[in-house]
Amino acid sequence: MRAEFFLVACTLLSSSCGTLRNGRRWGEDATLAPGGERLAQAARDAALDPWTWVPLAGAGTIAIAGWDDQISSWARDNNPVFGSPKHAENAGDTLATIGADAWLLSLAATPSGDEAGPWAADKAKGLGIEWSATWVTSEITSALKNQFPDKRPDGSGNGSFPSSGASEAFAYATLARRNLDAIDVSPVSRGVMQAGVMGVAAARAWSRVEAGKHDPTDVLVGAALGNFCARFVHDAFLGLPDDVQLSAFVDPPRGTYALGLTFRF
Repeated sequence: MRAEFFLVACTLLSSSCGTLRNGRRWGEDATLAPGGERLAQAARDAALDPWTWVPLAGAGTIAIAGWDDQISSWARDNNPVFGSPKHAENAGDTLATIGADAWLLSLAATPSGDEAGPWAADKAKGLGIEWSATWVTSEITSALKNQFPDKRPDGSGNGSFPSSGASEAFAYATLARRNLDAIDVSPVSRGVMQAGVMGVAAARAWSRVEAGKHDPTDVLVGAALGNFCARFVHDAFLGLPDDVQLSAFVDPPRGTYALGLTFRF
């Protein structure tokens, strides 16, 4: 495992001295004033991201069908993935560390040029933006916990909804996924790595269910929240070029709604 991780790390870090497709350095155009249009576009893209709306749809389906307690009890009693609640909790801590490390590695590997001074300055700006995304995720999760206190399945407290472990895990994974979009690797390698970081986040979220700390809806809402916040902050404030974006738009003459691809050059 260490050998494979070292190989992936070397492959990624070898890309950190290049530039983005438009010739700019990653982090160079980070801004605290992105403008209303970019904020709106980032919010739309984050909401339309499948890692936002699919977990929300799943949570809604489970809640409406009344399956939450049933799935939660089955997971705690059977522990199909981790073997026991204690193992699930320990594995969750390990997965959380892996997710955070993968995010930092992806950030370090983004192409910020080959001059030490500008490289460090741009990385610092990018790190500030992406750390802010994790902070926003944490603050919103905490606010929701305080607003909607809910007893944990194992009775250990009232902070069940939403899952902070899931929201944090998906915030890290989404930032890593977006960073990988900026790195010059083959599409297959990028896809495998992106699937890997999202898989780690999903496993971390499920570990909280098997540990008896959360119901399925708690982790699904947490996953959607973490993905939305991380993608919104990343896309709005890092100032990166968007070659292809998924967006929703309205056709005013007909008053109809459509889903389309917006290409930016």
